[in-house]
Amino acid sequence: MERVFIPQTYQNMVKETSSDKFNVINITQNDIYNFSEYLKPNFKKYLTSSHKERFTIMAYRLIEYVKDGLYCKTLANSTLKEHFILQKSGTDLKYPLEHLPLLYSMKLKLKEAKLKDVQDLASKYVPSEFIWFYEQLEGDVQNNENVPTSVNEY
Repeated sequence: MERVFIPQTYQNMVKETSSDKFNVINITQNDIYNFSEYLKPNFKKYLTSSHKERFTIMAYRLIEYVKDGLYCKTLANSTLKEHFILQKSGTDLKYPLEHLPLLYSMKLKLKEAKLKDVQDLASKYVPSEFIWFYEQLEGDVQNNENVPTSVNEY
C-alpha cells in the first residue's frame, strides 16, 4: 500500500494477510498497564554479585537472562560467569490476574504545537474520508510533560 492515513488500515492489512494466523485486537489505554510500578517492590535497585561486584552493563560481553537472575561474562569464550540475582529475597513474583495499575490515568493529549502541525498537514495531504481521525485528536495547553510527540505515539 502506498499510503496509510489511519491506524485501522494497518489492522486491516494484518487481518487480510492470513485468516487463521493473526487475531488483531484493538488496544486502548485501558489495556496498557504499568508493570514497572507493580514490580518495583520485588526487584533490587542495584545488582551485586556474590563477590560484591556491582553490575555494570558495559563491562560484559555476554548476558544471559534466566529465571534465577543474570549470568554475565566479560569474555565470550570464557567459562567464568558472574551471577546477579534480580529479585529481592523473600519476594514471590507472580503474574497478577487483576488490579494492575494502568500506565496512563487519563487520555493522552498532544502538545498544542504538535497538534497544530499534524492538523495543518492532514488538511493538505489526507483524503477527506480520513480527516475525522485527525480532527478527534486533542491538544493539551496546560501540561506538556510526558506527552506523546507524534501521532504514532498517540
